[in-house]
Amino acid sequence: MSLLGLKIDRRRIGNSAGQSPAPNGARRRPYFSAGFTLIETVVCIAVFVLVFAVLTSFVIWLYQSVARFKTINEVASAAQEAIETISHEVRAARSIYYPTSNQAQLSLETGRYLPPDEISSYIDFFLCDDRLCLKKESELPLAITSHEVTVESLRFSYLATSSDIASVRVVLSLKAKTEGAEQPVVSVTSSIALRNY
Repeated sequence: MSLLGLKIDRRRIGNSAGQSPAPNGARRRPYFSAGFTLIETVVCIAVFVLVFAVLTSFVIWLYQSVARFKTINEVASAAQEAIETISHEVRAARSIYYPTSNQAQLSLETGRYLPPDEISSYIDFFLCDDRLCLKKESELPLAITSHEVTVESLRFSYLATSSDIASVRVVLSLKAKTEGAEQPVVSVTSSIALRNY
């Protein structure tokens, strides 16, 4: 075949189907077949593994974040319930019983929980092991914090006011009793005045 005076030998340059020249005019298979090459398959698998690893890491992070948020809420709820119990008892008390009250224990004289033939009773708030306990007169201590939380610190301070009404400040710090990562500490502070009726 000749084009503009040039002779073109199709066997040497191949044809338009992407075939290479073959000796003695035999036809070869095309360089680009319809399947995937090994390199394309390996790259595809590597991309899939990378995407899967990123998605798995995100799901694990999301699960841990939800679990941590749930734990913080449970600890905060336990701290709030304990402070509310102390507040309720302080407001109903007649007075703070100073001979046994200190930074680690609050003793109250109250008209509630009276033993037979008594006109007043005493209740105490203190730490028993790693839980906050309430002890009523002539009874065993009762834990008022859950077994799922531990009390990191409990401090009572007695406030002087210009009036004759006694007040107490309670600082309570709790954390969850779960294994694994470091658990955050939730601290609650409350100042409570007696309601001397």
